[in-house]
Amino acid sequence: MLPMSMAPILSQTAAAVGKVALSVGTIQWMALVLPPLVFVYVKLGSYFIAPLREVNRIKKVTLSPLLTLVSEGVDGAIVIRAFGLDYQRRFYRLHDVAVENYSAASFASASLNQWFALRVAAISNSIVLVILLGCVVMSSSISAGILGLIVSYGLTIPANLAKLVNLWANLETALIAPERLHEYATLPSEGRRDTPFNLASWPTHGRITYTNVSFRYKPDDPLVLENVSFDVSGGEK
Repeated sequence: MLPMSMAPILSQTAAAVGKVALSVGTIQWMALVLPPLVFVYVKLGSYFIAPLREVNRIKKVTLSPLLTLVSEGVDGAIVIRAFGLDYQRRFYRLHDVAVENYSAASFASASLNQWFALRVAAISNSIVLVILLGCVVMSSSISAGILGLIVSYGLTIPANLAKLVNLWANLETALIAPERLHEYATLPSEGRRDTPFNLASWPTHGRITYTNVSFRYKPDDPLVLENVSFDVSGGEK
């Protein structure tokens, strides 16, 4: 996953750096304007990635309960209806809460992307304007072919920078899974690996016996099991 994510990042970085270097190498005074604009772009990207990473993490966290609830509702629709209208309304409320949570995270993600896109457009237009002005000023001393090459490359620099930021954000989002794996791997164990009890006297074959067992999900719900008795010997299913 990481090599596949790093390859496009390196490709877009090399393309953007090469195009800026070509423009600066051909029209030297651009070195006073282009690097500061690129620096502002990079700072804006780093400012944008931090909240986007957290929002994407929240989206994944809120999507899982929603999908689980939908799956449970589809698979257990008959059982849910069997418990009456109150139980159905409970599932409606749970579904509404899950949808609201995921929608809030999705709206935050869309707002962040629009915020970034608006500022990217302003900086990108500034970069293109500087390159075009440089070509106009130096048109008398540079061949038409070189000017055309600079203009064509300059118009694609903003796209390279925008794609680079999005790829980097996707990479940091993809790194959430290794972070969680590391968190669980370093989590202190809740119990000992070896037991201090002497298990020699334990039975070699298990057995489960239920005698007159009654069960309900809530204190006010009807009994699901009533006076049930059965016996399961070791090895039986």
